[in-house]
Amino acid sequence: MTPNGEGLAQQTIRVEAINDYILSSIATGILVVDLSSKVIYLNNEAEVILEETNETMAGRSLLTVPRFFPLIPIINDHRKNNPSLEVSRRQVEGKIKRKDGSEMPLGFTITNLVNEVQVVLGYVIVFRDLSEINKLKKLAKRSETLAALGTMAAGVAHEIRNPLHAIRASVELIKFKIAKGKPVDDYLDIIFREVERLNTIVEDILTFSRDMRLNARMTDINKFLEVKSTMFGLPDTAQIVFEIDDELPKIPIDTDRLFQVVLNIVRNASEAMSGDGVIKLSTSLVSNPPFLDTRAIVSNEFVLIGIEDNGPGISEEHIGHIFEPFFSKRKSSEGTGLGLPICQKIVEAHYGYLDVSSEVGVGTRFNIYLPLRTLAAVEADKKEDKIIAKA
Repeated sequence: MTPNGEGLAQQTIRVEAINDYILSSIATGILVVDLSSKVIYLNNEAEVILEETNETMAGRSLLTVPRFFPLIPIINDHRKNNPSLEVSRRQVEGKIKRKDGSEMPLGFTITNLVNEVQVVLGYVIVFRDLSEINKLKKLAKRSETLAALGTMAAGVAHEIRNPLHAIRASVELIKFKIAKGKPVDDYLDIIFREVERLNTIVEDILTFSRDMRLNARMTDINKFLEVKSTMFGLPDTAQIVFEIDDELPKIPIDTDRLFQVVLNIVRNASEAMSGDGVIKLSTSLVSNPPFLDTRAIVSNEFVLIGIEDNGPGISEEHIGHIFEPFFSKRKSSEGTGLGLPICQKIVEAHYGYLDVSSEVGVGTRFNIYLPLRTLAAVEADKKEDKIIAKA
């Protein structure tokens, strides 16, 4: 053999050895199975995670090990969604049981094992133990929750303190006036007004903290806005104009809840304009909005409700905080700072999205995205059809 030939053979051996070293050393489990789900190979990390060895598992079907049954639908789902037999990757999460019976969360990536002529020989399943990652996620979520609770507690304390001060001062004055034999009606009115304000704060907090349950019905959104616009209670100097798409289909909404959203935004706009200006309500059909919660919707089409004013606008400093609980630019006596966070929660309960854009000196626009169809609406239709069929 020529020196060059010897060098090439040595290089090939080194590359093959390196491949073995990589498979053995990589800190991710690798499981290779054939088309009948029989195990071909386990790397070292897979042996640790699955608590089995390459020697004991090689040639065995996953169906012979009950702990590995959750892997079967992952493989079948990959095979079903890959009819062309081309190399593809699917990422999923699942759980298998350890030998002690406890569950272990795993993240999987499955890939076709193909030869040089693109014939599928089996599947390569790459996976990792998500236990520590999930613990970190829970800790992060707990920290976020505690931080949110701390912020809310501070906001609640601030909002409640002001009416309590007014009530206490009024009681002191009432005692003084009674001792002097003077009327106290004005101070009783203050107490009544502040107690009502406290009740509003409590009701808003409860609304914000509870799970949002909707009573959704298929609704013509244009007629809904037209009818509800007569109930805004705006000053005569505030003008409402419509710019609507007459071809919109009906969508599933809770009319009471959505009216709460529209009313709050419209009144905020009117107050920002000091009751003098134009508020435009628009509707249109949009596809692929800036968000897409595919878990709960049937299509990527949404009805967009726009609420736009020509008021002073919102500064860049404030606009990033307007959906935070208890954030408000108004005087504390004019609101709880929970109006827009509640609006956001209502829209999200519809599997929609609420955003805002603004330019100082030009005006502000709120966009309410509502899906044409949700899975919940489809299931409701199915139940209704069954009831009609039985009748």
